Amino acid sequence: MIRLAHPNLRMILEFKRETPLVLTLENRAFFRECVIDLKNQEEGEAGRFVLSKAWTPIALPKVATVVTDPFRMELNSRRILSALYKEMIAVSLDAQHHLETLRIQSEIDAFLGELELEIPFPVVHNDSTDMNAILKAFNVRVDVENEGLPFQYAIFLKAAAELLRLKLVIFTGLHCCLTNEEIEVIHNLAEYEDLCILDIENRKPEEVLPRERLLIVDNDMCEIYNDE
Repeated sequence: MIRLAHPNLRMILEFKRETPLVLTLENRAFFRECVIDLKNQEEGEAGRFVLSKAWTPIALPKVATVVTDPFRMELNSRRILSALYKEMIAVSLDAQHHLETLRIQSEIDAFLGELELEIPFPVVHNDSTDMNAILKAFNVRVDVENEGLPFQYAIFLKAAAELLRLKLVIFTGLHCCLTNEEIEVIHNLAEYEDLCILDIENRKPEEVLPRERLLIVDNDMCEIYNDE
């Protein structure tokens, strides 16, 4: 089981994929501190949260990602693109595509060599044009340009599970920008992808969904559980 702890909280958050957690931090300063801290820890910096798996501390980026802007999914972040390219390179080297990959790389190398001979300057290129360079040159990316926000959430969850191999997605403000029906779809997709969900809010949602567990830290830092 994955758990998340903070020195200012008595509660230890325990995650189950079938029970999304909604953590309401009514104290705005503490809400801001927590969100910034989690995002910094995702980027490899030190922080006050302790994430553990089977009670063994683990670096947050190994099992979790943090979404601080509920209106924009970073589907083409460096982290996701790196994992996407790694996956595509593995496919390019499998038994079905390996020879075709070598042929394309050879033709690109030969074409660049021809261009270099036509230019009146000393020009060189790498001896081998690897697939990573080709993918970057063609700006290969996740395409959700004409898709709505709920679909972007769905693709983000799929990328988190299947590309990044994560187990926890931490959102901020799901109840502020999505309908209950859209949140239910996210919960179902997350459970299907074997992902746990934590939604951090600044105020108690008007309606807590049946599957959600609500935890509240009020403005005076008192902790309230909806299952007590």
